Amino acid sequence: MKTVLDLIELIYASVAGASRWQTFLDAFVLAVGGRTGALALHDANRDGGGVVCWSGWPDDEVRLYLDRYAAIDPWNINSGRWPEGLVGTDLDLCPREEIEPSAAFQEFYGPRDYFHGMGGTILVTGTGRSLITATRGAGAGPFGEPEQPILRALMPHLRQAAIL
Repeated sequence: MKTVLDLIELIYASVAGASRWQTFLDAFVLAVGGRTGALALHDANRDGGGVVCWSGWPDDEVRLYLDRYAAIDPWNINSGRWPEGLVGTDLDLCPREEIEPSAAFQEFYGPRDYFHGMGGTILVTGTGRSLITATRGAGAGPFGEPEQPILRALMPHLRQAAIL
């Protein structure tokens, strides 16, 4: 498992070469005991530019999620309201009573056992939001201690990398 210092080193190596972000994200997901993850770093100088990578998500699932569920996903919608620097879990985004009846959960997350999530808002600019997420199955249990402190320690470095 990568230590926080190893992950920070990967962040700054990724600034030098955008192709390295995938290595960082894969290492982050592993470090927090996740099964999948996503990283979006929006370029503050260009609308729609930046880095987007997925860890553990098959390409067809990424397309399906973006095409059919992203716009109606309560987790996705509520994460858009999170302030910069905030780290939290799926339950911080919305209670089970809100997410479980949703089409996003019933048709996408639930059947794939993407049950627990954790993430953070890295940077908010006039052109977009930068964020990082990790998910795992019901059997792995919710994210909490020690996973959230790992992400909290990375957030200032991810913010600096997004600015750079």
